[in-house]
Amino acid sequence: MKQARYIILAAALLTVFACQRGIDEVMPDEPVDGSKITLTANIATPIGEEDTKTALSGSSVLWTTADAFSMLSQTNNTKFTIVSGVGSAKGTFSGDPVEGTCYALYPYDADSKLEGDTIRFKLPQTQTYRNGTFMPSTLPMIATYDEAAGTVSFKNLFGLISIPIKAAASTKAYKLAIHDHSGTPLWGDVALAVNGKQGTDMQKMNLYGGSNTLYIDLGTGGVAFNSSVKTVVAAVPANAFKHGFSVIFYDKDDNMIGFLGSQSPNNIIERNIITKMPTATLKADFESANELNRGYYKDICMDAGIYLTHRTTLHAATYLGLSLEYINVAANDDLTKRDTLYQKKIVVGDDNDLNGVLVYPDGEPRFRTYYCNGGQSTKHGRSMGADGRNAIRNYFNAGGSYVGTCAGMFFSCEGYDSNENYTYYLHIFPGHSYHTGMNKTTTDMTFEENNPLFQYDCLKEFSFPDNLIKSIYHNGGGYMSVASKYFKEGTEILMRYANCPEGGESNNGRVSTWAFKDSEIHGRVVDCGSHPEKETSGDKRGLFGAMLLYAMDGVGIQQAKGELVNGEWRDMDKGTKDKDAAHTAIGDLQYHHFTVEIPEGAHDISIELEGTEGYNYVLCMNKGNFAWKADAQFVQAGNGHNKTFTFDTLPAGTYYVSVQLNETVTATPYKEDGVDYYMEYGGPVEILNGIPYSIRASWSN
Repeated sequence: MKQARYIILAAALLTVFACQRGIDEVMPDEPVDGSKITLTANIATPIGEEDTKTALSGSSVLWTTADAFSMLSQTNNTKFTIVSGVGSAKGTFSGDPVEGTCYALYPYDADSKLEGDTIRFKLPQTQTYRNGTFMPSTLPMIATYDEAAGTVSFKNLFGLISIPIKAAASTKAYKLAIHDHSGTPLWGDVALAVNGKQGTDMQKMNLYGGSNTLYIDLGTGGVAFNSSVKTVVAAVPANAFKHGFSVIFYDKDDNMIGFLGSQSPNNIIERNIITKMPTATLKADFESANELNRGYYKDICMDAGIYLTHRTTLHAATYLGLSLEYINVAANDDLTKRDTLYQKKIVVGDDNDLNGVLVYPDGEPRFRTYYCNGGQSTKHGRSMGADGRNAIRNYFNAGGSYVGTCAGMFFSCEGYDSNENYTYYLHIFPGHSYHTGMNKTTTDMTFEENNPLFQYDCLKEFSFPDNLIKSIYHNGGGYMSVASKYFKEGTEILMRYANCPEGGESNNGRVSTWAFKDSEIHGRVVDCGSHPEKETSGDKRGLFGAMLLYAMDGVGIQQAKGELVNGEWRDMDKGTKDKDAAHTAIGDLQYHHFTVEIPEGAHDISIELEGTEGYNYVLCMNKGNFAWKADAQFVQAGNGHNKTFTFDTLPAGTYYVSVQLNETVTATPYKEDGVDYYMEYGGPVEILNGIPYSIRASWSN
């Protein structure tokens, strides 16, 4: 990849690139305190000035209002601030008198210090965006104080990288992250040796306590990337990016919204040099800031199937922007053998999808939650058959969550009324339920104290006098038994019935809404005996939205497939029927996670992914925690089936490596007689049975 290279402007006192300021930003000359000393700066003629202006168009070598630097001695850090020359090429700085050998460090920081023959200062992790240029304070510079001449001559410690970016469709970002694929720290605590070579290509400078990820703040209003090129410029240490870098873009809520695939300069970053990259195109992609939302095909699979209320829309899900698919068979209430076959195909699977839509080929949940409508729970349970009920149980036990209202609530339980251990129920909630005897009416409910549903904006935006939500539709629903033999650990009471209608007063105070989660591996059940799901607006829609969100926030934790062994390829090529989840091929938009232990002294380290040709994979790596493309230390998210990370060395420890298949099917409604029955998949449908790949970690000791 060819790139242009430019010499950074050198200054007799200080070299800065700053956007031209308005007249009101120019500070008038200030009188100099007689007790202070002043230093006058003359900016030298830059080498390659015209080329540099081309690289950083609109920039000038000018002093700015806030310019200041530290004058460091073994005992003091003296601040020198600009008193004249703002907006011009000459500046005068004033500070307290200094004696002996001193070093000037730009920009000023009260914590900077000289310890023996080492200057110590901090570099921030975040720099501020200026189109085509950068904030001058992000480029650290050093000078030796010449007391006799009354001057200092600064030299740049870093280099710059200039990245022109465009987007096929307008994408507004508020922050971006630059990841160095060689692992070079881009920020942190700096130790600079002052041995006469500082500020030269032979300088000795170490960074520690930081990381290989640098953030660029795009401002409170964000930046819209589109067909018009915008240039991001960042100050980075010399020797950075020798194995390339990637860029991740974020919205104002820290959700990932796009990326640049791995960028690879022909030459590593050099001190005092601008490395200009070719124009790169931002690729739109979304990954939630919340880890619990990651690695799923969609949010909700809605069961509106046989003997249930039929619908293809959940108003709360639409309001919250949650993705949804549905099972809407027997929508005309004219049950046929065809409907049973359709329901089984979706939940249990067929030859085109051996595992059913709920789970991936390795059995991991493909949706965050399964919602079951009201209707007739016993008949629906029978219609699912043993295979269908087992498929939903397996989905839940693998970490998928469940929401049920009315019949959907009953369906989740161990039993109802006098029926214990009921065959046709799921038994994922190990409690017992009873019918209220109230039909086609409404009832109020009270919230339990410290109700977790109020963490969600869709509910807490409403006020509830007397802790009461009113007039929730109820038709043949139920309540949860609190008898000790049924009340299992992991159960949370969320709401109780109140102000029940005449004839149903005995239900007042009974548990109407609850949650259950017994393991960090399993999902969470959220059940309600009434019907908040039908509401199109208001507090009851907010209640159901909070139920969905609480369920989805209770999904099972991620688990690693296993540990990568030095030099050994791990083949992920098994299918559903092999029942070998640790080696099963990957599904659409799914992540597979692995660990690798990098020992002390390891060098020439590589992580290699060999995927199936024709498919796009993402390779990520992170130290100490799961690796996701939104925030991993190392990310390769560009097109292609083969990916590699190469490191000279890495700090010893446990690393997580992830593979994502960045491909999915297309889903369109399957219609018969004008009715939407279910979502029919098109495109690369072979993904449903998994796409193979191999992965290897290797190093020398």
